[in-house]
Amino acid sequence: MKKLFLLSVLALSTFAASAMAGDGAVKVAVDGMSCGSCAMKLESAFKKADAVDAVYVSVADKTLLLDEKQPMDDEQIKAVIEKAGYKVKSIERTSASFDEMRKAS
Repeated sequence: MKKLFLLSVLALSTFAASAMAGDGAVKVAVDGMSCGSCAMKLESAFKKADAVDAVYVSVADKTLLLDEKQPMDDEQIKAVIEKAGYKVKSIERTSASFDEMRKAS
């Protein structure tokens, strides 16, 4: 019984660690984007962040997707966007990969 419990705890902690490691994409709804220049400005701002592997910005959807190397908390994401001159409407952490989310956009 103890072995089963320990295996369950190990499995849950492994799952939690992988979720925290940024396995899924982060989808952010951004207010104030209206052109390609806006997209480039946000891409540039996030590419400077060491925690981000890739960024995809959709002006049409007014969203951006982040593929994190290291997890960023919502306040860090919000700070980057606000420093670039835009406002965050929502932040959604998905279980889908960055590539899956980008293809769906």
